[in-house]
Amino acid sequence: MTLSVISKEAGPVSARPPAHSMGEGQPLMEFNNWIAPEMTATHSINNAPDLDILFVPGGGGSGALYAMGETWIEDFIASKYKDLEYLCSVCTGSGSLALSGVLNGKKATTNKSAYRDVLSINSEKNITWVPTARWVVDGNIWTSSGVAAGK
Repeated sequence: MTLSVISKEAGPVSARPPAHSMGEGQPLMEFNNWIAPEMTATHSINNAPDLDILFVPGGGGSGALYAMGETWIEDFIASKYKDLEYLCSVCTGSGSLALSGVLNGKKATTNKSAYRDVLSINSEKNITWVPTARWVVDGNIWTSSGVAAGK
């Protein structure tokens, strides 16, 4: 098995959400006090290898990227989906799947704490959101509630 970590650019990637505002006219929130792991992206979205499985995480950065108008994750998902054996998400990663268009006409779930937020940005999509599921499988797409959705 080969694991490729893919980001907008190859190199160091932090799990800390980017600084962002929680709404129009709100002050910029910094997350410098958060302890967050850092990893190295082995590939950029422009030189990513062929993939069998694409795993899309969620977390605080998903909403921040959406608020900043960053769509590179959704664009990447949409461009790779037809060649994948499996597409999987955890937490609010399902929001990125929805925004990419691959969940149209499908069932999915997301993090229960962020459920309303994910649904609000995807309200016009033809997606059947399952609010009580820990995970949902529809075809080759697996969505899960969250990293700690044990019961």
